[in-house]
Amino acid sequence: MSNLPDPAVSGKDIPVILCPEVRVPLDWLRRRCYHMKHRCENTSNKSYKNYGGRGIQFLFESTSDAAIWIEDNLGACRELEIDRIDNDGHYEPGNLRWSTHSENNNNKRNTTGVVERARVFLGSNPSISYSLKTIRRLFSRGFSEDQIASRWRERLSRGWANDARLFAVENPNVSYSFDYVRVLLSKGFTHADITERWNNRGGSDGRWSNNGGSDGSWVGKARTFLRTNPSVGYTAKTIGSLFSQGATDSQVIAKWNNRGVQGSGVTKEARLFLSAHPGVSYSLSHVKFLLTKGLTWDEINTRQVVAKRTGGSGKARALLADNPGVNYTFGTVKVYLSTGLTPDQIIARWEKRHGRK
Repeated sequence: MSNLPDPAVSGKDIPVILCPEVRVPLDWLRRRCYHMKHRCENTSNKSYKNYGGRGIQFLFESTSDAAIWIEDNLGACRELEIDRIDNDGHYEPGNLRWSTHSENNNNKRNTTGVVERARVFLGSNPSISYSLKTIRRLFSRGFSEDQIASRWRERLSRGWANDARLFAVENPNVSYSFDYVRVLLSKGFTHADITERWNNRGGSDGRWSNNGGSDGSWVGKARTFLRTNPSVGYTAKTIGSLFSQGATDSQVIAKWNNRGVQGSGVTKEARLFLSAHPGVSYSLSHVKFLLTKGLTWDEINTRQVVAKRTGGSGKARALLADNPGVNYTFGTVKVYLSTGLTPDQIIARWEKRHGRK
């Protein structure tokens, strides 16, 4: 039975008590506010030393009140983080904002000065290839600039790969690739040996040169050699490589002259044939094939001459050789012959094109 008086009996109205509406904050936002409070008040929290230990306080009445204030005044941005505007201020109305993770990190008390210090250190020590993040972390751990530099050099001193990096740091004017320096070190070269090898190379810029030898590089010297020895068919890069190995001009010429007699058996005979018949345009492989079929040198030479005069390519070559005034390309003449035009028609076509009669 209720203890309330019966209005019909007492004749008095019973007052109606209205309960205020309780607002429930967003659950994920309330949890974030809980962590904010926990960092400030729980001494067991691993981040307490950076918050409550520094005097930072959580000044909202409850985590729910904090979540409701943030939602009403800053909005609900789940992908962002809650950041204190004044890093030395409290968690309180007016000192909170939404920020990205990177913005939040940059607002830490130990970040602004350390990042700038790390940038200055990298600018004054370009040979140290630590990332900005690594140097910032080392500074935060109490490392001095000398300790960081010593740590970098110690890292480079281990193994051929690291020794190659150390060489590049100590010899910025030597432009050998990292892999090449590592190979030289693995063969027993010292830093002084590699530097001397570079200085004796001749190139001032450390790269294959394209300016015809004016810079004194190996390839430049090779191009000069080719101009004075047109009979040598090596490429400039091959000759440059020979020069880099210490070969002289006469040794390169001798190597080329002996090239035709290298090998054994059919390969040697094919090379000798091509050396004795420079007008034959057969490849070495094709000459070897013909020799294995039992053809003699004279038969191969005759076969080449007949092919030049009877085949499509041969007819095109013959037409251009017999008519030097016709400046069609070999490919154009070959196409005309394939369409049924005779050599005379092709010549007449050329003369008509240029207004000749």
